[in-house]
Amino acid sequence: MTGAPVSAPVAQVINLDFPIFPGTNYKLCPRGYTGIDGLLYESNTTAGYFGYPLNVQNLVDIKYSTLTAAPTNTPNTGLYYYFYDWKVGNKCESARSPVTVTVDSTLSTSEADTKNTVKIYPNPFSDAITIDRPELIGSLGIFDASGKLVMRNVKAEQKLILSHLVPGAYIVQILMKDGTRQSVKLIKK
Repeated sequence: MTGAPVSAPVAQVINLDFPIFPGTNYKLCPRGYTGIDGLLYESNTTAGYFGYPLNVQNLVDIKYSTLTAAPTNTPNTGLYYYFYDWKVGNKCESARSPVTVTVDSTLSTSEADTKNTVKIYPNPFSDAITIDRPELIGSLGIFDASGKLVMRNVKAEQKLILSHLVPGAYIVQILMKDGTRQSVKLIKK
C-alpha cells in the first residue's frame, strides 16, 4: 500500500490508578456522550458472547452497563463500553498478625519539653541569635531549608553571629549534653 494514506488506530492506555474498595454494583462508563464512534462493543458477535458479569482476574466483577436499549430504555446487557485489555492488580499485602505494644509512661511529653530545652531568639533574626542556657548544649548544627548543612559543630555560646547566612528558613539541630535532641526553626530576614 505504497503511496496511499493509511490510518491505523493507535492504542491508548489510560492509567486510572484508583482503589476499589469492597462493595457491589460498581460501574465504569464515560461521564456523558463522547461522540467517539466505536466506544461501544456489541457482545453478540461472531467472536463469541461477552455478556455480564465480566470477571477481571478474579478481583473485580463488572455486573452491568449503564447502556439501555431503545425504545424501552431497559438495561442492555449485550453492550458494554469499549474498555479493553484491563490491567487490574491487588495490593501486595500480608496476613495481619497481632502486635503487643508496651507503653512506658515514666516520662511524659510535657516533662521532656521543659526539662532540658533551650530557647533561641529573636525569631526571625537579622544578624545574630541569642541562646538561653547554652551550657546544656553538646553540639549544634544549622541546616538550610533544602536540608543542606551550612554550619556544623558550632560551639554554643550565648550569642551566635549568623550575618553570613542568606535570608531564608533554617533548622537548628541541637544535641544536648544529656543525649536528647532539640530542633528549632529559624527565619533569617
